[in-house]
Amino acid sequence: MTMKKDMSQDSMTPGPMRAPAPGELWECPLGAAGVLGWVVIKVHPDDADLFLVVPVDTEDAVGPRDVAVPQVASDGVTGRLVLRGDWSRWACRDDFWFCASERAVPREWRVELLTRIQESLGKKRESGGSVVREEALDWAEHADWIRETLAPADADFERWEKRESFGETATIREAGPEPVEDTGALAAAGLSEMAALAKEAPEGASAEMKWEVFNLFVSKRSSGAESKTFVFGSGDAAYFELDAELAPRDAFVLDAKGGRTFLRWNKTLSRRWRSQALELSDGSLRVVVAGSPVVDVKIALEPRD
Repeated sequence: MTMKKDMSQDSMTPGPMRAPAPGELWECPLGAAGVLGWVVIKVHPDDADLFLVVPVDTEDAVGPRDVAVPQVASDGVTGRLVLRGDWSRWACRDDFWFCASERAVPREWRVELLTRIQESLGKKRESGGSVVREEALDWAEHADWIRETLAPADADFERWEKRESFGETATIREAGPEPVEDTGALAAAGLSEMAALAKEAPEGASAEMKWEVFNLFVSKRSSGAESKTFVFGSGDAAYFELDAELAPRDAFVLDAKGGRTFLRWNKTLSRRWRSQALELSDGSLRVVVAGSPVVDVKIALEPRD
């Protein structure tokens, strides 16, 4: 039996190790191409866990409520940054993932942005929209870029805010891989059972230990029975294996230090879906599964007694 715990009850659940600070550039796990991330402008005066953020990019166009920052720090982000005031929003601390730059935007430029959007800060934002939604006439020639880049980034942040997020402790099972089921397929391929298992094992991981986690990547098998998800591994690497006939949903693993590893699935001769080898961070994996809603779960692997 696995254990699920709500974010408010479990310290192992996903979330940043520290509170964001004004001027920092943070990435969103569902970030759209063309947007570097979200810059923290200010902390809410009545809620220390709420932050005003704006998307950042390097496009040439600058609207009346945007601010182009000519120079930035050299600690990970360099060059000209444009803060998109029309797409600002309030974000909760738990929605931040990875800080790409601690000194991306100096205070004077944040103050300039606040001056340009101040009239809208007290207004209620409609679901799916930013604090300021009117579009300037100057933006007419950039409609395609807004529709293809800024709008998806705004929608992705909205999806991330509404995700299901929790921690899970994976229950340890017997060590070693499962027996191969399709002996006919093995015979046709001219492989013995052990040779097939060795052939299927992903590079960089072993099947020394086995854990079972809740039904994460698919809903049900085509027969109607609940599918099972296992984690095989040892040391600092592991891989997923699904006892399911339906193809797994798109998913990726988040690195606490930045970066996403998208899961690649292969169908094994034992009729299971198997991922590539994944690096373990402190004996755990943080997995994000696409869907509606998005699922964000930190999986801790129960240690061997």
